[in-house]
Amino acid sequence: MAKQNQSSSSAIHLSGIDLTAIVIWILPVLYLIYVFPALPESVPMHFDAKGRADDFGSKSNHLLIMIGLAVFNILIYLLVRNVNRLDPKAINSLSTKTYRNLALAILIFLSAIHLIITHSTAQGELSLDKALLALMGFFFAYLGWIMKEIQPNYFIGIRTPWTLEDRENWKATHSMGSRYFFWGGLFIALAAFILGRPAGLIVCISALLVITLIPLTYSYLFFRKKRNEQ
Repeated sequence: MAKQNQSSSSAIHLSGIDLTAIVIWILPVLYLIYVFPALPESVPMHFDAKGRADDFGSKSNHLLIMIGLAVFNILIYLLVRNVNRLDPKAINSLSTKTYRNLALAILIFLSAIHLIITHSTAQGELSLDKALLALMGFFFAYLGWIMKEIQPNYFIGIRTPWTLEDRENWKATHSMGSRYFFWGGLFIALAAFILGRPAGLIVCISALLVITLIPLTYSYLFFRKKRNEQ
């Protein structure tokens, strides 16, 4: 009986997480439905570094893009949410809680992008770009926070030919990479608030390249060192 009650509690908890995900996912969709009738027939489709619209298209095309983004958002959530069932390398080795929380974090990030794109289109200029860069920074900081908990798999993490073939390489690369992702993410968030455009965008993208390229390089050097020692 106790075991049955524990299973029921776990099911309710999982359903609560999924319900939260549905609410987060549907908010930008509802906002798009709200602003769409008021959009002009020609809407901004691209913005330059200063936030000014430099390319336009029909609002029907914009609607299709946003629908595609919404579908992509929920598919990514479902993929990460169920990666322990889909990935043959990860079965029975992943923390369900870790990947459930990661799936929700990704959904929040992508839904925020969806909201900002729709808002910028309605305003006719790129707005809330500082918020987007800051959100990206916090997202990478969160990835750094949980990175050490991610076990080898084919979908999530620093996936290189060397980390996927060597568990020791995976562990060392993620241990090192977690520090760069965490502190680099916080730096991006701080720079986004302090610097204006286009300097803020340049600094943030540069920092993003650094925190992603260094772990990749480290993974390869770890592989070379280990091979030479054999």
